[in-house]
Amino acid sequence: IICAICGITTAQVPISLKAAVDTALKNNLLVKNEQLKAQYQQMLINTATALPKTTVMADAGQINSIYTDTRFVITQNFSLPKVYTSQKELLQQEWKSSLLNIAVKEALLKKQVAQVFYTMLYIEQKNQLLQYTDSLYTAFYKKAALRLEKGESNLLEKVSAETQLGQIHLQQQQLQQDKAVLQLHFQLLLNTTTLFVPEMRFLKMEPTAIT
Repeated sequence: IICAICGITTAQVPISLKAAVDTALKNNLLVKNEQLKAQYQQMLINTATALPKTTVMADAGQINSIYTDTRFVITQNFSLPKVYTSQKELLQQEWKSSLLNIAVKEALLKKQVAQVFYTMLYIEQKNQLLQYTDSLYTAFYKKAALRLEKGESNLLEKVSAETQLGQIHLQQQQLQQDKAVLQLHFQLLLNTTTLFVPEMRFLKMEPTAIT
C-alpha cells in the first residue's frame, strides 16, 4: 500500500484543514454511532411518563348463578408522580452523557486530523529543502570530480562531497517512507479512498483548528 501511494502523484487532491476536518467528522463511523445513540436516548425521554397498557379481561359462563353471565375487568396500573420524574431525569442524564461522548470523539478526531495535516506540510517543506540541498551538493560533487581530474584538488574533496550527497539521498528515502505512512494515516482519518493532500498555502498552523 505504501509503495502504491508513493507512486501516485497525479491523483492527489489538495484540501484545506477545515474541509479535511469536516470530511473526517462526516465519514467517521465512531462519531456516527455516538450520534445515533444520542438520538435514541433523546427519544427515550418521552417514554418516561408513558402509562402501562390497560389490561382488559372477560369472563363468560355461570359465574354467580345458574344463568350465563358475562364479566369484564379493566385494570390500569399507575406509579407515583415521583417515579415518573425520576425516570425522566435519568433518561435526560443518559442523553446528556451521549452528547458529551460525541463532543469528546469529535474533539479527538479534529486534533488528530490537524496534527497529521501539519506534519504532512512539514514533511513536504523538508522534502523541498532536501531537493534544493541535493542540487547544491550534486553541483559541488561534479566540480570536485572535475577538479580532481584536472589535478587541482586531492581525492579527499571528492570523497567528502560524495559522502554528503549520499547522506542527503538516505534522508530523502526516509522522508518518502514517512510521507507514505502519513498519507495513509490521513486517508484513514478521513475514511476515504481519495488521495487528499494538504494545500500548501496552509504553512502557518491555525490554533483554532485543533481546539
